[in-house]
Amino acid sequence: MRAVSIVCLSITLAACGSGRSVDQLVSIQIEPSNPNIVSGYTTQFSATGSYSSGVQRDFTATASWSSTDTGIATVGNSSNDRGLVNPVALGAVRILATSGSITGQTTVTVVERNELAYIQTDKGIEQYSIAADGSLQALNPAVVDGTFETPVTHPSGHYLYALTLGPGASSTVYSRTIAQFNIVADGTLRPMTPATIDSLQPCCGETVSLFGVDPQGHNLYEDWSGEPGTWPPGGRYAIDSSGKLTAPADYSVPDIVGIDASGSRALGIDFGSIGSGSITVSAAAADGTFPYGGIAATYNHRIGGVALHPSGQYFYLCLADGGIQSLAEYVIVDNGLQVSLPPSFSLPLDSYGASCVGLSNAMVLHPSGKFAYLLWTHTTDGILADSVAVFSIDSQGRPAFLSASPVSFSMTVPLLTYTSLWIDPKGFLLCVLGPPNLVYEFAIAADGTLKPVPGSPITVGLNPRSISFAR
Repeated sequence: MRAVSIVCLSITLAACGSGRSVDQLVSIQIEPSNPNIVSGYTTQFSATGSYSSGVQRDFTATASWSSTDTGIATVGNSSNDRGLVNPVALGAVRILATSGSITGQTTVTVVERNELAYIQTDKGIEQYSIAADGSLQALNPAVVDGTFETPVTHPSGHYLYALTLGPGASSTVYSRTIAQFNIVADGTLRPMTPATIDSLQPCCGETVSLFGVDPQGHNLYEDWSGEPGTWPPGGRYAIDSSGKLTAPADYSVPDIVGIDASGSRALGIDFGSIGSGSITVSAAAADGTFPYGGIAATYNHRIGGVALHPSGQYFYLCLADGGIQSLAEYVIVDNGLQVSLPPSFSLPLDSYGASCVGLSNAMVLHPSGKFAYLLWTHTTDGILADSVAVFSIDSQGRPAFLSASPVSFSMTVPLLTYTSLWIDPKGFLLCVLGPPNLVYEFAIAADGTLKPVPGSPITVGLNPRSISFAR
């Protein structure tokens, strides 16, 4: 036993006297390197340490992380979020990872993501980024396959919802659900878990569409169309902090066609029979919902378009009464629950040989409330054409033609069932969805006038029916 101990001691001394240098940490690299990250989306960074021997080791969980300007971006430094960068404001900042005396760094630039557009066609939901000139650039993948209807986005720009139809017990009985998606940093859609929830009207004959989400992002509203009086006019789904649709689900809400910019007032229309119907105005409850407020007014005209002013003080109807066309302004009075009748102001359209068309989304207002856009049919030099008219709106909410010529452009195809107008939340882009597979794009100038976007119109899938934008 004494001899063995001497041998082991000799081996140990030889190793110690071999002159080998200690392997030392010489640098730390952070990935991704000098990236642009999108405002509103966290990004996980990693740290890799390099040793003098050439060996590399992951330091993400052991390095000390810091930001040189927490007003632009913060970085996690606790056990569950080390290296997770959270953008706070636009700008550039250095993110540091330190171990001992060695520090690695990368420059992070926080940028705004381009606006996004999601177009419902027979292909599914087509996904686009909006370039600086207003042109639509297809994302990758370019389309989410499926049978979807009326996609709508959350005000945060992080979520999208769309009705979807599935097989049922027979050809006339089908299942209807609401698909829910996350909008990831590159603008593409990723299904949530669960991917769908049941619609409040899960099957059969009535027409259902999603109106949209209130400005605070608390509730999603669903419109139901069918025989007047046979069921409540709309439904509501609460939205939780992760963007998922949850209970409570409510049947007794207005058939909403407009919510003002503050989220305090909603306008509803029951189109009833041809040429008549009712108008509802609902004030928001404490939880942000719009209880059914009852009928504020009735009308006996054909309607070719309806829009609520962002202030919530006025709304507009394009009316056809005995062959006379007019754009009528109504003032909302009595604490926002009644409508002044007759209209407080009416702008005749017949002198321009124009006819407003009774289509969904035939009229939209600019987010500033200063301009209105209306789809109509008009006659120019004896030729029937389909166009968009542009109106200015004064401080009293009264509309006027923006210029001597009411027609801002003419479409190359006639107005058909699914032609509709859409405007992005920034008031930068106006889109006209036209059959059979065209999207006309127009940049909106500061004075409200329209200018065709280069390359417009673009070709999309058949039957483009609705578009939703995300910031």
